[in-house]
Amino acid sequence: MTEDIVIGIDNGRPRKKRLLVVDDNKDFTEMAQHIFGAEFDVLSEDEGQPGLRKCLEWQPDVVLLDVNMPSMNGIEFLRLMSQDPALATIPVVVITASDFNGITESLARRYTNMSAFITKLSPPEVVREKILKAMVK
Repeated sequence: MTEDIVIGIDNGRPRKKRLLVVDDNKDFTEMAQHIFGAEFDVLSEDEGQPGLRKCLEWQPDVVLLDVNMPSMNGIEFLRLMSQDPALATIPVVVITASDFNGITESLARRYTNMSAFITKLSPPEVVREKILKAMVK
């Protein structure tokens, strides 16, 4: 484990930074686990409400959030996070395949914890860079 991925100590041991992926696309969440799992502790939820609960209990260092999901979209997820003092400071990288446009981005940028807005077509190195940058804001 390299120094830049260690964030703290849990029970006397260093722990990796925590990445929560909230996306209803199982292929994408599995790919994120595969790509980022060696560097981060990665958990995923496939819907917004369970994702919010996971944020509260797990306190991730960053959330990778899809825009277009059933039940609760990513913009509503951001709104609810911003209203909860326990979640409002957790940075969020918004990632989307179908809603990558200026309107959606402007809606997401209303919330101060939104760190980046990128397409799912971005190379993994770009996604990683946005995640790391979000963690140091």
